[in-house]
Amino acid sequence: MRLLRTSLFSILISLCILVLLSNAGLNVEGKYIYFGYVPLNIEYTRIYIVGNHDATGITIYSLPEMEIIAKFVVDRMEEREVNVPSGSMLEIVSSKPATVILAGGSDIAAVNASISTFYTSVEGGYIGREFIFRTFYKEEGSGGVYTVYALEKSEVTVYDSSGAKVMSFDLAPHEFKDFVLESSKVYRISSTGYVMFQSFFVLNLGHGSGVWKSHAVPSLEGAFVGRHFYERCIYPGYYSGGSEPPIDFVFSSSSDAKIGFYDLDGRAKFGEEAIKAGTNGSFSFQKYHLFFETNKPATLFSIANGGGLLVGGLRAGEVACINVPSDESFLFAYTQTILSLDDVEYSLEPNSTFRLPTGVHKIKADKTVLFTLVHRGSKSGVGSFETSFGACLPSIRSVEIEYPNLKISPLGETSWMTYIEAAAAVIGIVVAVLVIKKVTSR
Repeated sequence: MRLLRTSLFSILISLCILVLLSNAGLNVEGKYIYFGYVPLNIEYTRIYIVGNHDATGITIYSLPEMEIIAKFVVDRMEEREVNVPSGSMLEIVSSKPATVILAGGSDIAAVNASISTFYTSVEGGYIGREFIFRTFYKEEGSGGVYTVYALEKSEVTVYDSSGAKVMSFDLAPHEFKDFVLESSKVYRISSTGYVMFQSFFVLNLGHGSGVWKSHAVPSLEGAFVGRHFYERCIYPGYYSGGSEPPIDFVFSSSSDAKIGFYDLDGRAKFGEEAIKAGTNGSFSFQKYHLFFETNKPATLFSIANGGGLLVGGLRAGEVACINVPSDESFLFAYTQTILSLDDVEYSLEPNSTFRLPTGVHKIKADKTVLFTLVHRGSKSGVGSFETSFGACLPSIRSVEIEYPNLKISPLGETSWMTYIEAAAAVIGIVVAVLVIKKVTSR
């Protein structure tokens, strides 16, 4: 009997150990999980956490040890900063959606540069009606470093951390607004309709040249594999020539795909190209604001001369072709995951990393995964990757959120309500003119 009890006890202990190992000591139920990689040979890098909700518990771990680097609570509109060492792998676990930014470089430290990235909303996805974020350097680019894109008719208001209104504006579907905000402050954007929100770094070097930063572009469908994309481009006059284009828009798809190019400023299509399945399509334009539409799901990376961090993720079961720019490129698994890379399967443990080989690769996973790809860029010295880089990190849930009730209207399509409103305005003007004529004729 004693032997039986001992055996049962040993079995129970073994089962407990297996459960603990399967969760890597971390209960992820109800949590928001972010991953990050700090590039090599960088002296200054920080994680910036901005609270979207009160009483948000944050724990930052180093991988693969799962050692706690920092643990704290942030409230809504509150910011915390944590220094992280070069070459480190990070996992950030939050009890509620938060705005998590990884940024570094000498110019970021000196508040002389900003980052190019799309921000997550207070619900955690890339599409939303409210965004809370922190700013970096104020004076970049002409026309404003921040851009709000409207997917629906929206009334948008920007508030500072005191709750004071900074600005407000109205946007129709596919309209946008560029603006500048003060450096190193926390702001909130509130909208009546669905919008996307981007920051876009431009360093003007003079003489018609500049430096831009690489980043991944989420789709209007909410994930990084989609059919519709907004994106900033080159401010007219900032680039007058050179040996290479400063920005390449790199599309990849697991299917043969056609890509339509639209000028958001002129609200008109100006071109169309095709790409073959499993290959890159690289295009460059001297436009200011762009809209892309593909007939098959695709990914879009903005590859710029100043380099940058390309962060994103793939939903469970989603097939994507991804252009990996360097060997400092990693995929992150939060739970036991089967990864298929070019049809070769790999088993990933919970809270683990997988180094991606360079080039274009077909990727699929049975669980949602995140990625960070480092692009060092062609620029050296002023504006180089080492001077500034950064991105707003998505969580696992950021990638998983879907928007079934969101309708993406074709660019240039006008709703019947818009026609009715325009007709009402014309009728109002005509009536006013007739009244004035009648009064003056007396």
